[in-house]
Amino acid sequence: MKKSNIKVVGHKGTWYEIGNTQRGGKTLFLMEHEFYGEDAPSVIIDKDNTLIMDDVSNGFDDYDYAIENGNQLID
Repeated sequence: MKKSNIKVVGHKGTWYEIGNTQRGGKTLFLMEHEFYGEDAPSVIIDKDNTLIMDDVSNGFDDYDYAIENGNQLID
């Protein structure tokens, strides 16, 4: 069952899952805004709905790029 109607701390409105993956032993969820959809950047959260990364425009590729380049994630 996909996540939906999720509130993300620091972001207005609610979000729904558009994808998930396993990275570093964690399940990560790519979320899209329920009202703005593709018109707003996505966010990545963990299984506890904790924000891992915001301002996502290229899905999990943004996460992989941040990890590979040592960029600080919100987590």
